[in-house]
Amino acid sequence: MSEIIKQFIIGGTFVAGISYIGNYVNPVLAGLLAGLPIGLPSTYFILNSTKAKDYVSNLALTTILLTMVTCLYYYLYAHAGYLSKNMGIAFSMSIWLLGVVLIWQLRTTK
Repeated sequence: MSEIIKQFIIGGTFVAGISYIGNYVNPVLAGLLAGLPIGLPSTYFILNSTKAKDYVSNLALTTILLTMVTCLYYYLYAHAGYLSKNMGIAFSMSIWLLGVVLIWQLRTTK
C-alpha cells in the first residue's frame, strides 16, 4: 500500500473516531483526543531533515494560531452567544485560513 493511502486511512480513521466518541461516548474525551498533536508524529513521514525542521517551525506557528482561533470560537459560541455553531465554525475557520495565508506569505517571501 502506498504511503499516502496509508496516511489518508489513518487520518480519516482518527477524524471518524473523534466524531463517534463526541456523539456517542463522551464529548469531553473527544475534545481532549482531538487536541492530539498529529503534526508531531507527521514529522516521521518527512524524510529530509531540513524540510522536517522547516515543517516543525511552521507547525509551532500554526499551533499558536489554532489555539487563538479555538479560544475565539469558544468565547463567541459558548460564552457570548454571538454566533450559532455553524457560523462560529465558518468564522473561526476563515480567521484560521487568513492567518495561515499570512504566515505563508511572511515565511516564503524573501
